[in-house]
Amino acid sequence: MKSLGIDVGATTIKGGIVSDGKIVRYCKVPTDTENGAEGILRSLYTVIERLIGYADADSAVGISSTGDIDPVEGKVIYATDVMPEYSGVDIKKLVESRTGRSAFIANDCVSALIGEMRYGAGKGCRDAVMLTLGTGLGFAACADGKIVMGSHYRAGRFGHVLLYKDGRRCPCGRQGCNEAYVSATGLMRTAHKHGLMIADCNGLAQYKDTQAFRETIDEFTDDFAAVIWNVTAIFDPEAIVIGGGLVLLRDLWWDELAKKVPDPQVLRAAQLGNGSGIIGATLLEDPEISKNWKEAEYEAV
Repeated sequence: MKSLGIDVGATTIKGGIVSDGKIVRYCKVPTDTENGAEGILRSLYTVIERLIGYADADSAVGISSTGDIDPVEGKVIYATDVMPEYSGVDIKKLVESRTGRSAFIANDCVSALIGEMRYGAGKGCRDAVMLTLGTGLGFAACADGKIVMGSHYRAGRFGHVLLYKDGRRCPCGRQGCNEAYVSATGLMRTAHKHGLMIADCNGLAQYKDTQAFRETIDEFTDDFAAVIWNVTAIFDPEAIVIGGGLVLLRDLWWDELAKKVPDPQVLRAAQLGNGSGIIGATLLEDPEISKNWKEAEYEAV
């Protein structure tokens, strides 16, 4: 079966045709956040329309999205200011109207964890968590085989747990949140603090032999290790799966992080790479996954 999965992020919207847990066709466009919800939706529709003709005619559109998502109603409950006007958007209804197909939507990190537990680094686990490091810091947890959702589908917002009192401003409006330090954006800010005026995180590699690079990575991994220690204390997982764009640069920071966490063997790079959310999104139409949304929990695998 060939299914369509979309991953909506604050920087890009990615889509793929997925067959047997593998992306066989791929598309990516920048997220037009400058024009608010209208621009974001226009970017989303562009990706859908470029790919939908390659999906099986009876397959749904699965959407993995940044923000707090109500998977029953298919709406965005809340998104930070990096996605202006996105809060409250009824994505399910809009996509179904646009495509004539059923649509399913879940938080991007929840979708990524579903994908990794079915096909990737979390396969065979019943207790696992996922951290995605992109523009922000995503989090999802599976306890005894069930995704932890919370009574309002907002459980596990680790990106907005306090790391430093009166610290950096976070897009959520608070100061000192994990996301302001442990994310691609956070790593960039740490690099700039140490004098590395890079345009994106890929630029770090050119400074690999400098003191400023070592100071940047040391500080970033200190902050990341603090997050890992807290996650371990709360969930005691078999696996901590790390995904998102920064996992593609793990040669720069992974070994240093492993020295600072309680059990480095628990750390696992997302095997599905930056495609975890896309692949997980295609699984959302599976009745075994979606059947218990209203109870705010469901079997992950």
